[in-house]
Amino acid sequence: MDPAWALVRTLPTKPLEVQLLPMETDRQTVPGWTGFNAMVSSAAPSITEVGYCPMINGSPTEASTVYTVMKQIQKMMSSLGQHDCVITFDLAIYMKAKEIQWRNSNEFGRTVIRMGGFHIALNYLAVLGKMFEDSGLSDLLIESGTYGINTAENLLKGKSYNRGVRGHKLVMEALMRLQWEEQCRWLSQRHEDTGVDEETVTAHIHSCKDAVKETTGDLHNCCQTVCDDMTDVQKLMSVFRTFGRTASQVFSFWSTYIEMVQLLLEFIRAERDDEMK
Repeated sequence: MDPAWALVRTLPTKPLEVQLLPMETDRQTVPGWTGFNAMVSSAAPSITEVGYCPMINGSPTEASTVYTVMKQIQKMMSSLGQHDCVITFDLAIYMKAKEIQWRNSNEFGRTVIRMGGFHIALNYLAVLGKMFEDSGLSDLLIESGTYGINTAENLLKGKSYNRGVRGHKLVMEALMRLQWEEQCRWLSQRHEDTGVDEETVTAHIHSCKDAVKETTGDLHNCCQTVCDDMTDVQKLMSVFRTFGRTASQVFSFWSTYIEMVQLLLEFIRAERDDEMK
């Protein structure tokens, strides 16, 4: 889905003859990653019913309190005829709950304990920032005018979710556009038949863009058609990336960054679409 979005957003004259065009507001009609996925997604997760458990007079970080909560939830699941139960905690309580589960593996063998999606993503942002902190990523965000000095430093430490995700999305898209342009240059130098029906792919890209612009038609099906067309293109991308990783350590470094950000976005999409397969 992400390569298709990037290709539709770039809107090349031909799929394998992409030129980087200035991102002018009046020219770009395809929304960013979040807006595009919101328009394409057809998932309709069931409505969550919120209820309240009995109040416990104790600190939420004490092991005894966490143990009591886990036992109460087990009783609730048993009364509903559900053998397994899934419990979501924030980071601090999650660590306590996992220790209890490890010590009482037989008692909580059918209990699944997980962190909330927000805390998982926030910790992943901190990992991203730690891994790429000396790469010039913060300078890129600051000098481009995207964020100030303090904000850029904090988001790389995983202390700002919304700004962190937005910053990494912008950098990922810029790198994908540069990578795509270099791939096209590499293909032109090889003088080989790519096996890609460029006219058909281009027509489907424009149809997808028109569906976004006019908010008419089935955008989901249009996007799926572009994804299907991307099969041969992605094979070329895979060959190019293998070549690039061998030829340049810098290319390999930033390709790893793109893949890590895509993994984060896939997780966010799975959380919102309630699709964890």
